[in-house]
Parts: sequence; C-alpha cells; structure tokens
Amino acid sequence: MAKLLRDGEKPDEFRVPQCLGIGVVLMEMAVWKPVHGILGIDPAQRLKAATVKGVQAELLAQDKLDDVEAEAGCVFASVVKTCLSSDLGKDADLQLSFWEKVVDPLEKIAV
Repeated sequence: MAKLLRDGEKPDEFRVPQCLGIGVVLMEMAVWKPVHGILGIDPAQRLKAATVKGVQAELLAQDKLDDVEAEAGCVFASVVKTCLSSDLGKDADLQLSFWEKVVDPLEKIAV
C-alpha cells in the first residue's frame, strides 16, 4: 500500500501522507475490501506510474465515497473524504484540525 500511495508523487503534494493512509484504511474498513480491490488492481501486477498518480483522485471519486457512505454512514464517509483530500490545514493547525475533523466525529458515531 505504501508504494501505491507514495511512488510517483511529489513530496509537497501531500502535506500529511499519514492522514492519506488513515483515509485509505478507513475506506478499506468501510467497504470490506483492500485498496487494490477498491481500485480494481491485481495485487500481483506491477503498477504503472499513471496508475499510481491517479490513486488519490480515484479514491475521492464520488462513486467510491458513495460506497463508503452506504456501508458506514455519512459521518464516516465525511471523515474518509477529509483524510483522503488531506484537508487538514497547515502544520500549526494540523493536530487540532485532525482532532476536530477526524477523531471527534468518529468518537460520536453511534452503532
């Protein structure tokens, strides 16, 4: 998974690669599929640069987010979208923003 998310990307494209990884893991949990299955990629196949470069956009596609919402609800889907889009602000605000946009909403989900 790390290769899928990092190779081919410029270092400044993701301010928070850990948040992107958390978003991928949350998406995998919601739809009960590994990221390769979500993207329709054969895990034994060598990845092409074009495939790797499009991963973030493909995971943020509305149909993928709709699948997450259908399986886990709108709050969970919103958290996944936040993590995948790295929409958490700059360094100084990152920790508080992560708490407010990711941790707190997840804590409030009632099962």
